[in-house]
Amino acid sequence: KKMVSHHCRQTGQITPSKNYYSLLLFATIFSILAPISAQEDWFCGLNFADASARCLTPCPSGADCPSGESCFSDTSCDTSTRYCGVDANDANARCDTPCPTGGGCPVGEACFLKTSCTENQIS
Repeated sequence: KKMVSHHCRQTGQITPSKNYYSLLLFATIFSILAPISAQEDWFCGLNFADASARCLTPCPSGADCPSGESCFSDTSCDTSTRYCGVDANDANARCDTPCPTGGGCPVGEACFLKTSCTENQIS
C-alpha cells in the first residue's frame, strides 16, 4: 500500500455556516425571553441543599440574594403552598391568603412555607 499524505491550505479565516447563525439567533432570542418567565422554583441559599430546604428567599431573576448566598434553580420549593396566618396552624386551617413571594401578608400575620394548602383551595 502506498501512503498518501494530504496537505490543506489554511487561510486563517473561519466562515460560519448558516446553522451557526441560526443557533446564534436562537440563543439571543432565548436569553432575552428566558428572564421574562417566572422562575418559581429558584431560591437563595448557601448551597443547593440549603436553598431547597429553607425555601426562604425567592430569586426569580437569578440574582438578588443576601450576601454570602447564591441563587439555585430547580429547587424542591413550591411557592403555591405558601399561605399567610397568625401561625402555621392558622395558615393551614384558613388557606385564604397566598404569599408566593414570601411576603404581603396582613398585619399581624406571617407567610408560612410548605402548608397543606393548594393554589386553588379557598376556605
